Amino acid sequence: MSFGDVIRSGDSPAVVEMGLGGKADVIWAAGRHRADENTTIFWELSIVDFSSVRTGGYQSNPGHIGIGGTSNTIWECTPGYVRELSEADFSTIRLAANADIQTYFDSGGDDNTVWLCVYPTDKVFELSPTDFSVIREATPIDAPIGIGGTAGTIWASSPDYLYALSVTDL
Repeated sequence: MSFGDVIRSGDSPAVVEMGLGGKADVIWAAGRHRADENTTIFWELSIVDFSSVRTGGYQSNPGHIGIGGTSNTIWECTPGYVRELSEADFSTIRLAANADIQTYFDSGGDDNTVWLCVYPTDKVFELSPTDFSVIREATPIDAPIGIGGTAGTIWASSPDYLYALSVTDL
């Protein structure tokens, strides 16, 4: 087996996928609901067959963009906002708007780290997990559309490439 080979696949519960994150023992997904495309829904998916374990967090906001985190923490972003969601029921624990960053594309990180990428400004941010303020920012790649990882690792993507970014200087 080679890097990038499909190990297994399954149908998405969403009509439009709008984010995927997690770690080895949990998958968080977000997307537009099949029954109502104007509603965003969050899922915990089975790591075995990608079926829905549970759903929640219905929002009549089709602008959801990214989701990431670990089994203990979920970071979710929509244009102009970052949220910490409850892993128990996907309710909002904390919400913050940031006037400096208005178009989020994806979020990731772990319990103590929040990574955020912004397209079309091509910026990658580390945010404070306490108040979502900007700790630091960089412009390491063109058109960042996906980001994930932990405090020690940043994985990012653009339309044509995958990247490992330095956690020292992004």
